[in-house]
Amino acid sequence: MRLNVRIPILVLLLTVCLLVPSTVKGGYKQGHPEYHRLTSRSLGMGGATVAWIDDASAIFHNPAALGRIRNLSISHAHSRNHFPGELDNLDQLDADPTSFIIPLNGMFFGLPLGSAGAGWVLQGELGYDYRTRNQDTVPGERLFGMGPGDRSEGAGFHLWPGGYIGYAHRMNEHLFTGGDDLPDDVTWRRTGEGYSAGIQQTVLPGLQYGAVFEQMDYDYLPYRENITGERTKTLRTGWSIRPTAWLLIARDTESIDLKEWPEDGEATVTESVRSHWGVEIKLGEWFAVRWGSFDGLPTSGWSYKIGPWRSDSAWVDGLMYQMVDGFPSPAPEISGDHDISDYHPTGFNLGG
Repeated sequence: MRLNVRIPILVLLLTVCLLVPSTVKGGYKQGHPEYHRLTSRSLGMGGATVAWIDDASAIFHNPAALGRIRNLSISHAHSRNHFPGELDNLDQLDADPTSFIIPLNGMFFGLPLGSAGAGWVLQGELGYDYRTRNQDTVPGERLFGMGPGDRSEGAGFHLWPGGYIGYAHRMNEHLFTGGDDLPDDVTWRRTGEGYSAGIQQTVLPGLQYGAVFEQMDYDYLPYRENITGERTKTLRTGWSIRPTAWLLIARDTESIDLKEWPEDGEATVTESVRSHWGVEIKLGEWFAVRWGSFDGLPTSGWSYKIGPWRSDSAWVDGLMYQMVDGFPSPAPEISGDHDISDYHPTGFNLGG
């Protein structure tokens, strides 16, 4: 198909992809905060990553994309939301997802099979605070969360033309305490384990489909609000369209089933749907700008690249209300600064 014919077809598919709305909008607060998905490049695109992610952070978003990686790759992201002074000791949601990917070049009769690696998220005082802890400025119930963190290990493979598959195992643990300022005793502990399996497939040159299924099982010790355990099943599907080398547009839809087991009574199931879309425009090989919608929350971002090093930054409006139950609404004001309900991560990717 000639280029002048392919571009109008891709633009038409793009329009249909982005304009067809989701039938249900459940809000991001369904289930647990997904710290592992708070990577800076992804958030600049509104979290629309299932079909297009192509760097080391893929282990958090779609392990199938690890099959694309041919070089040693490192990815890291860190929250910029720290507010000293008037709101001393008020950290919002300081997530630190980091991944390290090793290529499996030559592992299959000398052919590049894909790549494997690990990802983790620092949690706790060394990583981030879970809720506000300033009693004078933000009174009321507060929780402070810390723990060993969230980790993933997995691999992705390139097994047929334009097709990739991947699998990742995931575990996490959180300790939550309640009370005044710096609590000492653990109120409850949540441990989780599960997996994610994904695919990516090139349908036409410039048109790509992706899907990921993830299941996580959680236990609580002691019981949290009469809940002894949970199971979360998430199916994320999406498309990405690149009609030219400088333009990328992507859209994802998530379906989430959250099942809770109370100490007394029957288990309950809650269903919701999230929608994500984003646009990336490259200005040459060294600079890119991004914007999108993270389940209805406006996002923006940019990056610059020097050799194998790429630095990313993103901004998400009002994410704290969606991520953290009980976040003060309206958020406390800081004179001359941004709304502290926003989320601002920065990060880098080396290799990939």
